[in-house]
Amino acid sequence: MRKEQVKAQAHDLVISTADASLDQIAAALDRILCYGPTDLENSCLWSDDFANAKYDRLIPRPLLHRLWMRRNRQAITDVPAIAADLLESFAT
Repeated sequence: MRKEQVKAQAHDLVISTADASLDQIAAALDRILCYGPTDLENSCLWSDDFANAKYDRLIPRPLLHRLWMRRNRQAITDVPAIAADLLESFAT
């Protein structure tokens, strides 16, 4: 969501947004639906949440990103489907 100019923060199973209307959120989700694999990988670069283990701050960011991508590849490929589900819930 941050890449799509929507301030958002993850809280376990919930994503909260600040200062964004439902129309802005829906537009961001609509754009995320069009993401391909490279877009998804690059969008993860916008996250600040890679360094969360004890020694992660000592690992160079590019390496930390690659390790995170390898560990979370399946979840990342599910992002467009999750965006579609969220958009569908807006319609109802």
